[in-house]
Amino acid sequence: MGVEAYFPMATNEQADASGANPNPAFINLLTNNWNSLLDNDILPFAHSLKGGSGMPVVFSETGLLPYNRTTVTPWDAMPSSDLDPDEQIMGFKTLMGATDHRKANDNLLAINIWSWGMAGSNGNLWNMGVTLPPDQPLNVPATQYLADFITHSIPEPSTFALAALGILGVLTYARRRARCPAGS
Repeated sequence: MGVEAYFPMATNEQADASGANPNPAFINLLTNNWNSLLDNDILPFAHSLKGGSGMPVVFSETGLLPYNRTTVTPWDAMPSSDLDPDEQIMGFKTLMGATDHRKANDNLLAINIWSWGMAGSNGNLWNMGVTLPPDQPLNVPATQYLADFITHSIPEPSTFALAALGILGVLTYARRRARCPAGS
């Protein structure tokens, strides 16, 4: 089951007070909101499909921009005129924290992070890359965090893959649940 995961995780007031990364109170708030959404809505719905035999879940698209209130309206191309790369990074940290180490039977397979970077998209706010892209350098810290998370933070037997899907402009991380023991 594909889910476009642009969900509001904070209020304007909470985002405005998010502060510098890491802000443990803000990170806990967002992580709890992600866990609540997953545990009470997304995963139960997916498990109820196909006559109760369930379906795997893939976040087919999600993204955050380096602006204040990106965790309030993540779908918005300009949630605020105030730069806030710390809120963007904390937003991604909470998504990774809420989805990492889920039980195998949750069947949460992948998260695709919107990452325009294809020819002709110069100047697009969503361009992301681990090196300084000339048209969107503000996304570099968040992209570096995601790349580091995937390459250094995932212990075996969990297997994660990072793949740029070229023409689709999507940065993907996927966990092959078949290799994860139940309850991990």
